[in-house]
Amino acid sequence: MNEEGLYTCREETALEGTAPEEGTAEMAAEYGDDLQKLAEEYPGEEELPEEVAAAILEGEAPSAAYLKYENRMLKAMIAGEVRDRENRERAFGSALGSAEGEERDPFLSGFDAAFKD
Repeated sequence: MNEEGLYTCREETALEGTAPEEGTAEMAAEYGDDLQKLAEEYPGEEELPEEVAAAILEGEAPSAAYLKYENRMLKAMIAGEVRDRENRERAFGSALGSAEGEERDPFLSGFDAAFKD
């Protein structure tokens, strides 16, 4: 965010042939209130992601552009988590058996305890 509390743009050419500061100024003039709301909702974000800035420059409202971006990121994260879970479920366990809720054989428990430090 800049000193006015508005986001800056990561793209070197925020608007055709302009510097990022000029593109930021034009975005601020057109979408100042919406950008200010975004800054308040996402205080840790310093700059707009490139695809959000590009969507804004194409005429999309900043809040809608950021929500679409955030939605894509969350869907990708969820898909990764689902893929990881499926891979864990398909993978063979260890020979010692580490499954939760699995009852240990009393003999093996005593045997293992005898050889622990």
